[in-house]
Amino acid sequence: MARCSCNNCGQHIEFDNSMVGSEVACPSCGMDTELFIPGGEAQPEIEAPTPPYQQVDPASAATTTDQLQSDGGMPATAEGQPMPQRPGKVLAISIMTLAGGIIAILGCGFILYITALSLETNIILFFLTIVLAIYSIILGILATIKGSLMLANKPGFLSVKTIAIMQIINLISCPGFVFNLPLGIITLVFLKDPEVKNYLRSKRL
Repeated sequence: MARCSCNNCGQHIEFDNSMVGSEVACPSCGMDTELFIPGGEAQPEIEAPTPPYQQVDPASAATTTDQLQSDGGMPATAEGQPMPQRPGKVLAISIMTLAGGIIAILGCGFILYITALSLETNIILFFLTIVLAIYSIILGILATIKGSLMLANKPGFLSVKTIAIMQIINLISCPGFVFNLPLGIITLVFLKDPEVKNYLRSKRL
């Protein structure tokens, strides 16, 4: 847009640059006046350049989406579908399994202490406590490994149900350490939850 004054009355008139040199009626005095640009010729309007459209490769866009899902705490499967979030009961099972393994190892130390005392009294009791100590050691190692793998969402070679049953049996091998009994029972109860079953099946835990 440009602006000039009427040649007759001096009224300011606004007009488009393309109308320079034309005569129009002044809106104030009604007289014909020539449109001009004071101080020079009209400058053409410069349009802002339109940014070029960037063509996006669909395969690249899909890869970026998968990366965003993984980086944002929403892991994706090979098919691009988000993996289910770990239920709180699964986390509790992992912790109880790991704790049960540590308790079994501590219980083994207690059994060995009883073994040392029984050596002087009864040879049969001595060998029996040795067997129970070996059981606690095996349970402690297996449960510790299984609990650690579950916390890391990695599959193991032994099912968590088997570990839970071994924890309950540990009450027989080490009556002084009854802590594994409730841990094993709670784990078996949690394993019946459909959400827990689906998650363990999807992660092959």
